[in-house]
Amino acid sequence: MIKGPLLSPAACGPHQPGCCTQRNSAPYELGQRTSFWVAAGVVAHTLWTSAAPAMTYPLFAEEWHLTHTVTTGVFAIYPIVVAAVLVGFGDVSDYVGRRAAILWGVGASLFGTLLFALAPDVLWLFAGRAFMGIGVGLTAGPSTAAMVEFGGQGAAKRAATITTAAQAVGFAAALLLGGALIQYAPLPTQLNFWVLSAVLAALFAAAWFLPRHTGSEAQGRWRPKTPFIPKRLRNVFAVAAAAVTSAYTHGVLILSLGSQVARDLVGSPNALVNGAALSLFAIASAVVGIGARSLQPRAAMTGGAAASALGMVLLAAAVAHHHLPVFLAATAISGAGYSLLFFGGLQTINSAAPAEHRGGVLSAIYLLAYVSLGAVSLLLGAVATAHGLGFAVNLGAGVISLFSVITVALVAMTRAGSIQTAFPSKSEGQHMIRTTPEQNKALVLEAFDTLFNKRDYESASRFWSDQYIQHSAHIEPGREGLLGLVRSLPDSLRYEHGLILAEGDYVIVHGRFSGHGRPTAWVAADVVRIENGVLTEHWDVLQDEVTQAESKSGLPMFGARFPA
Repeated sequence: MIKGPLLSPAACGPHQPGCCTQRNSAPYELGQRTSFWVAAGVVAHTLWTSAAPAMTYPLFAEEWHLTHTVTTGVFAIYPIVVAAVLVGFGDVSDYVGRRAAILWGVGASLFGTLLFALAPDVLWLFAGRAFMGIGVGLTAGPSTAAMVEFGGQGAAKRAATITTAAQAVGFAAALLLGGALIQYAPLPTQLNFWVLSAVLAALFAAAWFLPRHTGSEAQGRWRPKTPFIPKRLRNVFAVAAAAVTSAYTHGVLILSLGSQVARDLVGSPNALVNGAALSLFAIASAVVGIGARSLQPRAAMTGGAAASALGMVLLAAAVAHHHLPVFLAATAISGAGYSLLFFGGLQTINSAAPAEHRGGVLSAIYLLAYVSLGAVSLLLGAVATAHGLGFAVNLGAGVISLFSVITVALVAMTRAGSIQTAFPSKSEGQHMIRTTPEQNKALVLEAFDTLFNKRDYESASRFWSDQYIQHSAHIEPGREGLLGLVRSLPDSLRYEHGLILAEGDYVIVHGRFSGHGRPTAWVAADVVRIENGVLTEHWDVLQDEVTQAESKSGLPMFGARFPA
């Protein structure tokens, strides 16, 4: 970890220990430690921006005579826009760099917040929430990925812990500072957003000096596309996505309907008092998130799901019996559940995602979370208008409990060894992904099939490291050398694998390449080294396949039969 001055010359390579920036960056940029905390500030802004309008919804509803459907609609447009941005732009930071995406996103959030501060009617609120959604959609994945890349040793766990705490800080600031400004300062529907605008402007200025590159960018030119999850990550992704989605869905009850519930149960018109009641969610989330650092992801997700379900039962009971202490307990326990679910899910995917596609994979996680948030919000808003707030809260509690049960089921069905955990690299001081020999064998077979048989070069590039080391005498250096060779071969190329062995980080696979335009097929023994979940180094031994007449042993070189 860099311990130098706040601003330091960009004069280190991307693979030097403790250095995340490439040459040819800006003349001055933030050091690694400061960059980590700026990224944490961007993470905090996602929850602060999301929660900032929560305490003003009742004021807007009273001033403009809005129904529950309209107020939850204003809330719901935000996760819908976030999801739309994540669909098209989720991996943009993998190509243009974390800094550029963060600057675009913070700028959009700032503009949306200013629209709220100046809003003359409800249409401005819809527009403001849309721009906030654009801002969070552009920054959610990149800021989380940046924390891993600037986190130094033990990055995956440290980033998950601080991300959880940063979100809690942003949430608490929105509720407590917002509640105080609404209650005791002038301009109750505006000053809260002017203050947030000033914070976002300062954050934008700090992000301007982030390193322009982290050495983990994907190769090629970016273009809009739907999120892609490599097959080898899909089980881990499903578990992590279920946990994060369950956590985020709490936001419907806390941010959309929570202020009205608190107002009814607390029995106080004081916005700060109501905000303080809701802030128990954020406070419990921060405390538990920091204390959960020693937990394994499986234990964190299982415990979080149990706490979440209990919190929802208590919330339904509090609304049914109009009991304030039970409501406060429900809010705190739900915050603990949120923290454990989010921490466990985020640590799981941080450890598993390859560096050059980390932004896209994290954005896909957030995409599912925000789609769920928007859909449940619209549903509960309509239900609250038609059947009352109490019925809507009960329905929401049931939905969140169901998500928690699904998370526990997925964790239980996933083998402990298949949830990868980050370990520090002794040589580079950065986090490494440790995979089992069985996972390595599956990875190599999927990579070979994707490249040689499916000829899907974009997907195949995700399996090979951008620092790929090639020892074959027949292939040009690096990943592009391999891809270029395969592009030059006929469409009839086919690869078949036979015996495959794995030990530690190495895999040896016996296979046949046919249809490559030569008179005879090749029989190959490929030796591959795996590092950080991608193919990093390669050796091979190649022979022309012989016929039965040519074989002195009388046995085929590959499989049970000689070639036709």
